[in-house]
Amino acid sequence: MHHKRKRPRNVRAGCKACKPWKVNGFCTERLDGEKFADHRRRAAAARALREEGGCEEGGCEEGGCEEGGCEEGGARS
Repeated sequence: MHHKRKRPRNVRAGCKACKPWKVNGFCTERLDGEKFADHRRRAAAARALREEGGCEEGGCEEGGCEEGGCEEGGARS
């Protein structure tokens, strides 16, 4: 918050009224919640995490662990 303006930027700026994604608390998962490139990058990261799996999701049985323990540092299941 700017000390001379007495309120946060998204409250005092009139031009933000037509830009709801700049208001605090707007859901980024919505279609107009973020730029398309940011949305694509977020979706790709989520997809990569799902495909990679982890120790909790059976990654150990699929060869995701080294001999003697997981790469993440957890115990081998």
